Amino acid sequence: MRPPLTRSPSQTSKIKGGIRRWDEALFDTHTDGILVLHRGRVVYERYLGALSAELPHACFSITKSYVSTLAASLVREGVLNDAAAVTHYVPELQGTAWEDATLREVMDMRINFTEPVEHGNENAGNRAYMRACGMRPRQRGTQNLYEYLRAVRKNGSHGGFAYKSVNTEVLAWVMARVTGRSLTRLLHERLWAPLGCEEDAHIIVDATGVPTAGGGLSATLRDLARFGELMRREGDCNGHQLVPASVVDDVRRGGDRAIVAKAEPCMPGYSYRNMWWVSHNELDAFEAIGIYGQRLHVAPEAEMVVARFASRPVAHGASNDMVTVPQLLALGRMLRS
Repeated sequence: MRPPLTRSPSQTSKIKGGIRRWDEALFDTHTDGILVLHRGRVVYERYLGALSAELPHACFSITKSYVSTLAASLVREGVLNDAAAVTHYVPELQGTAWEDATLREVMDMRINFTEPVEHGNENAGNRAYMRACGMRPRQRGTQNLYEYLRAVRKNGSHGGFAYKSVNTEVLAWVMARVTGRSLTRLLHERLWAPLGCEEDAHIIVDATGVPTAGGGLSATLRDLARFGELMRREGDCNGHQLVPASVVDDVRRGGDRAIVAKAEPCMPGYSYRNMWWVSHNELDAFEAIGIYGQRLHVAPEAEMVVARFASRPVAHGASNDMVTVPQLLALGRMLRS
């Protein structure tokens, strides 16, 4: 049995622009587990604290990238039309923030709206949403997920970037309505089973059994890395095209950097496409990012995939990114050379 790992004072101190070793950076970013693939081969795998290879970990908003990759695939296959109105597929959203929104605007987080607050408390944030989807304890009168979405109202014109989890819930609703399959079924049939994932995934559901698409998935580190490797290989898995190559190419090209910079100044140089963060750096890296330090980093020019789970004590990622962004860039440069 491995001895428990502790953080020394120097490892938990505030980062002040100094040079850190790789192992020190893992502690700085509160890493629970990290796995590095190079050309599809595991070159580094480490678990810290309570996590181990067979245990699932919360992915949080990495879930969004799974969901939108499925949706973008259905668009390429002609099952969905991303220029169509959301209400063409889900008429129940008439009168909501998505009444005049296109599917493409949903997939790129270009919707402007105001979410209902809990018990009139403006400081409650998205607690009502989290109760509706099952991520917080339910109370008397709590809405289910679809009831909650029907209560969201438009707040100005669409088009600017606004990162909101409820867009992914809408996207999953559209897919379920058109395909007749739940998100969990789509994930199993189109990704989990054909990728040969080692372990079952778990997903949070609301009171009616609707999966939480905005951040409800839990998976093992190795299975997460399999998804990243699929994207690095432009959707190919052992000769089977699970995701159209054009979908991956679309993600790599990215979107409008200016609107992301205006809304998310902590993500300099990034754009957002199909619910992936696109770095536009020298390694052509794109990422699925989750709150509290979750990251799936795909760097095609370095033939590298990095999957990381973490338990950062605060939600905001700016302090983590000061370590993570240069850390992964340096690793990619080394593997590329």
